[in-house]
Amino acid sequence: MPRSSTLPLILIVLLLSGCAETIYNRTIPAAAQAEQYVETDDLNKLPNKKILITSFGIEFDTHVFKHSRSKINQTTTYTNQTSDVDLSNEVMQSIVDDAYGKLVKDLAAAGYDVIPYESYRDTPAYQTLIKVIGKTDSPVKMTFRYEGNLSIENSDALVFAPTGMVWYAPAAGEASGRYATVTNLGAQITGALGRGFSGEEPHVVSEIKLAEALNATALKVYYVVSPVRSTGMKPGYTIIGGGQSRLAFRTPGASTMHFTFSKNPPPLEGNAFVRLKDDVRLDPSEKSYEAIE
Repeated sequence: MPRSSTLPLILIVLLLSGCAETIYNRTIPAAAQAEQYVETDDLNKLPNKKILITSFGIEFDTHVFKHSRSKINQTTTYTNQTSDVDLSNEVMQSIVDDAYGKLVKDLAAAGYDVIPYESYRDTPAYQTLIKVIGKTDSPVKMTFRYEGNLSIENSDALVFAPTGMVWYAPAAGEASGRYATVTNLGAQITGALGRGFSGEEPHVVSEIKLAEALNATALKVYYVVSPVRSTGMKPGYTIIGGGQSRLAFRTPGASTMHFTFSKNPPPLEGNAFVRLKDDVRLDPSEKSYEAIE
């Protein structure tokens, strides 16, 4: 896994332009490895170079649980495996703040006009969005289902936003199946019912109206950090691929109709994307804060 400060560069490098190893090579520049890890989708839909970051979150999988089954010589064996993140909340918050600042610099270096949060946070369109999604203090507790887990018990995570900013979950129907747990679905249903009874519009509509009001593209950023190399619960930090770590863009006039024939589609919270397609795994011997950062 690269340093968190270089993660935004990995994801943004193909915005600048348009031999697979299982362990990320920290001695090679991130940009040189982008083709191996990054994919883009419909970036030509962005109407201009103006961007506002409406949501930024890094999910730290604080407790990963897997219940598995194996059969040897007609004997079935069940095994529980767990792994916990070895970072304090203060360190995780620091990583998030650094990653956000680096992303803004990378976008600017790529020629994008990032509208400062302070210049739109008091606009009616943004206040409508905040009212719809609700104000949630960072970090936000989440549950998810680890790949291959055969138990109803789920894993736990904390999602941190940059200091003074917000992160909010994708709309129902736009999130991936990774978060289809009873806890998360209950929160989604409660939120949707509350908006319906109060007459408030879905937050997807609010995002599009905000983009239209500012003639800019709404950008939502999400990275997932696991305390295990995801394949086989191997020790060593990982940034999760499969589209889970992504930049999701919502442009003015965007369609919210999503069609996919994939059995496990990535999150679809936009109409253009830069996605981490493969896991980025840190050498298991590197577990220091500096290496993770």
